[in-house]
Amino acid sequence: VPAIMMLAAERLAVIRGERQLFKDVSFSLAPGEALLLRGPNGSGKSSLLRLLAGFLAPATGQLLWQGQDVAHEPEEYRAGLIY
Repeated sequence: VPAIMMLAAERLAVIRGERQLFKDVSFSLAPGEALLLRGPNGSGKSSLLRLLAGFLAPATGQLLWQGQDVAHEPEEYRAGLIY
């Protein structure tokens, strides 16, 4: 396992309108790893994907790319993605 994960989520939460879709979502992915999202309609799968793609900011928590908080340089982060 590399010292710095390529993508890490720390205690992410998303609120849409007045509804909290999810909270305390944490994971880390090293190069070559994948994340499988499963859940019922309305559970926040698409919102998590939007957050990971940089189109949505978390209500709480951090999204880290190569050890750096995505919120500090969101345009640079999005420029390196294929979504």
